[in-house]
Amino acid sequence: MEKQLKRRRGRPPKKPSEKQSECIMVRVTKAERRVLEEEAARQQVPLAALLIRPWRDRVKERR
Repeated sequence: MEKQLKRRRGRPPKKPSEKQSECIMVRVTKAERRVLEEEAARQQVPLAALLIRPWRDRVKERR
């Protein structure tokens, strides 16, 4: 009997430079989450982008 090769399925692995380096958990109430998700949808950006934008803008101003 020959061993069958397992085929890799799914998305190919990301390059190290493309990987996200950190994960931060933020706890909000259901009402706060709904408001944030609605605002993110209104601005057509992901929720994470909406949350991080103030800090990124501040860093850009300092440069």
